Amino acid sequence: MPAKLGTGSAEMVNGVFQGANTADFSDAVILHTIDTAPVGTFNGNIGTYTTAAVSNTGTYRYVRYMGATGKHSRVASVLFYTGDDSGPGVNDNVIIIDNGGTGSIVSAGWSNANDSGFHGSRWGSDGNSGKGTKSITYTPTLMQAGQYEVFTIWSAHPTSRSDAVPYTITHAGGSTTVPKNQRENGGTWQSLGTYTFNAGDAGKVVVSNTGTTSWVTADAVKFVYQPAVDPIIMDKAPGDTPGIVALGGWASSSTSGGHEGDSYHEGNSSAEKSVRFTPPILVPGQYKVSVWWTQHSNRATNAPITVYHSGGSTPFTVNQEENGGKWNELAGTFTFAAGSNPATGSVLITNINADDYVIADAVRFERVGN
Repeated sequence: MPAKLGTGSAEMVNGVFQGANTADFSDAVILHTIDTAPVGTFNGNIGTYTTAAVSNTGTYRYVRYMGATGKHSRVASVLFYTGDDSGPGVNDNVIIIDNGGTGSIVSAGWSNANDSGFHGSRWGSDGNSGKGTKSITYTPTLMQAGQYEVFTIWSAHPTSRSDAVPYTITHAGGSTTVPKNQRENGGTWQSLGTYTFNAGDAGKVVVSNTGTTSWVTADAVKFVYQPAVDPIIMDKAPGDTPGIVALGGWASSSTSGGHEGDSYHEGNSSAEKSVRFTPPILVPGQYKVSVWWTQHSNRATNAPITVYHSGGSTPFTVNQEENGGKWNELAGTFTFAAGSNPATGSVLITNINADDYVIADAVRFERVGN
């Protein structure tokens, strides 16, 4: 948007936007050059933002606008956003709200410290006073409904900060309060969890000094959109899903209908047998895991199932005499990395020490967050 001057638009021609990773811009790269005067706000003209798509795919810590040589900069305001060229915010996947910026409401009593924060020196301190009376509210304007992981950042100190600062997230399902220990993990984004938000400005995060007994700091909040990911279903059916490996000699059973057609059974054998389901993980993150089997009175009451994930392995035993013909969720969520790695992303069903027939039919992987 050009300045509201008669020469504002014309003098912006040949101005450039640059990106850099050093503060002095010694490694500056030109991201865009203005070659046509943008619409100004002079003599009755209605000012509009001229949108320029940036084809450069690099990552930069700093961005600046420089006026053309021998000209005034003549720029009134600039918006940076992700997405297509249909307008700012339409496809934004990351929204950051800093103290004092658009979307933040700071109650009375906070001080603006001189130490570095997320942006400049703008992190706030409650002064370890007025407990229960001070808060900062961060309200994003979300262009699309869906799941967002929420992060915050603070300035830490090992002794003087509060170890249980309350952050209350208002989302589509109500509100959730998450305590955070500000004596550690300072200066880095810390997750407050993943929540469902409606489009608009109904969602928010409030940090307060309620119930705290030491200093509370507040800096910024970030909302990161989590694109919907279809569940991955791996099924023993006529023609196994790729990634299913059966060892030891399992038989196909069609006596009791499986999830899609037949299922595996190990014949109530004393020999150790296993079926491993290794999904192709395209989007890494936290996943719920559910298992499907067919039930019968001759099924094992202690069928062994192990989930292998980035944090190790988690064993379960399930009673296959009941709850057949539906998805049975295994307790907890599991972190899976991208790719297909049996050691860090799979489900193993075995007959080891099982007391009757073990069924291996289908496994579902549902992403629930980062």
